[in-house]
Amino acid sequence: SVKSGSRIPGSRHLGNVVVLPGLINAHTHLELSWLRGRVPPANRFTDWVKTLVAIRRGTEQLVTPEIVAPIREAIREVQASGTVAVGDITNSLAAVEPMQHANLTGVVFHELLGFKERDGALIEASRDKRVAAARHGIRISLAPHAPYSTSVELFRAIREAVNASECPIMSVHLGESVEEVELLEKGSGPWRGMLETIGVWRDDWEAAA
Repeated sequence: SVKSGSRIPGSRHLGNVVVLPGLINAHTHLELSWLRGRVPPANRFTDWVKTLVAIRRGTEQLVTPEIVAPIREAIREVQASGTVAVGDITNSLAAVEPMQHANLTGVVFHELLGFKERDGALIEASRDKRVAAARHGIRISLAPHAPYSTSVELFRAIREAVNASECPIMSVHLGESVEEVELLEKGSGPWRGMLETIGVWRDDWEAAA
């Protein structure tokens, strides 16, 4: 038995703390860390997205020092908070090597989107990129972006590919705003207007309701 107030040999006195298991952040966007402070809040989600897309345009697939350095800093912050694993959403897979280097484990979700896609061709077209990224020892899976940006055909193809993979875990952005709910229920609203403006609206798309 151990007397009250005594220490077990080899133990460390940590003071007045709470000991927790390592935390898991199930949804991160490490590759967007370079945007910190550049995308101001907005009253509507769609307005915020417009600003994000405008600033990010042309960088979606880039893996450059300007993008990777903030990723490494973000990983340091993640680990300093006690987080030991993440579910990271990515278009470029830029965070895979920094995660491996920092010994940060988890699942990296390679996000695909395309509201006008009629099949799962994007999955095969991007396969080599995922194979190369997986060599870093990080688990890679697929993910549709959201119902307002991914066609039903592509959504189903991604689900089938994930089910058949060695990492059958999927992520999706869902129910992020009232504008999204309006689109999915009625087929109208700001999201439809945005899709029409950028030329990707499908006349054969049907609302769920």
